[in-house]
Amino acid sequence: MDEKWNIRRLPDRFARVQAAQDAMLETEIARSYYDEGKREALRCVVRTVVELHDYLQVEDLSSPNTFELGYHIQDIFCGIEFLQCVTSGYGCLVGAVEKSGLEWRDVSVPRLREEYLRVFRAFNSEPDFLRKFRLLLDLHKLLIVLAGMLYDAEVA
Repeated sequence: MDEKWNIRRLPDRFARVQAAQDAMLETEIARSYYDEGKREALRCVVRTVVELHDYLQVEDLSSPNTFELGYHIQDIFCGIEFLQCVTSGYGCLVGAVEKSGLEWRDVSVPRLREEYLRVFRAFNSEPDFLRKFRLLLDLHKLLIVLAGMLYDAEVA
């Protein structure tokens, strides 16, 4: 069995997903401005972001496990509707940061992975809800680009 995807590690992932979801959803802003549908969409976006962080921490994208990669790519593409839902909700919040902090120079798979891990560290440690939300949206954008680059591609 591939040790990096050992089933015994899943409770840790579930705990990290739950902690990240709680950090976003248990704020006064989220409870006040988001109905249950938008809260569920936010849960899904956060789950995808945390799971991909775990994947990018251990996977060599120059020769990935195609089953795992396929799962994550499909998860990203299926989550685009949730991303649209939470993005529209975020834009209505007073104080929302309008502009993404991402820079799109030198786009490559290794560069996207590096940028994703950097932004995730900022997301994970950000206490302010609105800045954390902006980082979450940026993380999902990076995932969409990464999935598009890796979808149905020959990986050397």
